[in-house]
Amino acid sequence: MDLSNLIIDETKRVFEENFTNPPHAVHERALRSTDEAYCIGIILESWQGIPSSALIGTREPNFFNYNLRIQNMLKNVDEVAGRRVFYTLCALVRQVLYRSGSLEVALLGASEQVKQTNERIKRLDVMQQTYLNSRMQGSFTYLCSTSAIIQVEALRAG
Repeated sequence: MDLSNLIIDETKRVFEENFTNPPHAVHERALRSTDEAYCIGIILESWQGIPSSALIGTREPNFFNYNLRIQNMLKNVDEVAGRRVFYTLCALVRQVLYRSGSLEVALLGASEQVKQTNERIKRLDVMQQTYLNSRMQGSFTYLCSTSAIIQVEALRAG
């Protein structure tokens, strides 16, 4: 399995294990306004090479980053109660990314052999959370978007 799919699969598994009260639907895509009242979306937004990490005589970077986006959405008819639950769930997203032992083991132990290069995940950094809220059809919708960087090292054989 390639690293990008492994990142999505393992992140989804860990969020399904940690978001059980109330249960959350976990999707491997960006969230939609029609999704469940409690839901999470997991997507890789981009891949970015770090050109300065290229070894002498090569063009390919030795390190690159995947930009991981975790979205969590909550819908509630009570604005204040919804906001209170929402901020608690946003904090839980950060805690899972920072402190989940099973996510750390799954990601930091992962590697992929691509041609004559072994790619392995080196670190995960949570970068930012942004919050949005709106009122739609008599209900309040709260959306949190958490941005994380997953750094990968490419070790060439030979």
